[in-house]
Amino acid sequence: MPTLSPEAERTLLGGEDYEQLVIFRFVHWILYLHENQAHLGRAYAWLATRHVDLHQLHDLAAEERDELDEVMRHYRSALDALWKPDLVNCCWLGNEYGVHRGHGHMHLIPRYARPPKMLDFGRRHFDDTCFGRNYTHAPKRVLLPEELEHIRKQIEQRFT
Repeated sequence: MPTLSPEAERTLLGGEDYEQLVIFRFVHWILYLHENQAHLGRAYAWLATRHVDLHQLHDLAAEERDELDEVMRHYRSALDALWKPDLVNCCWLGNEYGVHRGHGHMHLIPRYARPPKMLDFGRRHFDDTCFGRNYTHAPKRVLLPEELEHIRKQIEQRFT
């Protein structure tokens, strides 16, 4: 299976350098912190070992699927240690097929019935304003680079 070059990966991710958002690298997957932190700790797992016009979750190879399960377990364990989300939504959407050409990536969206205890950057509070409803109804939350780095580091430190 061909591996994506860093240039190709940046192109598929929107042309920006996402290296500063890497939480953890696995064999087949890279876990990134999502820029939109409307849901504290939101991340996505990006299939990094190959790029095909993959659109369906069931098209993953067995070893990719197994490792994606491992990514999600480590991620959930880290978030449980930090902020104790009530659940984590997992979305394999494929809606932006024209952008990613259906490239495999799983969105991981933590959901909180009550505001998570801890993170408060000045006046920023991380309430899940649409808990119990579709996560896309939450207003986008763009943080400063140092705030994203703080969140990314907290999650990364809890990976074993």
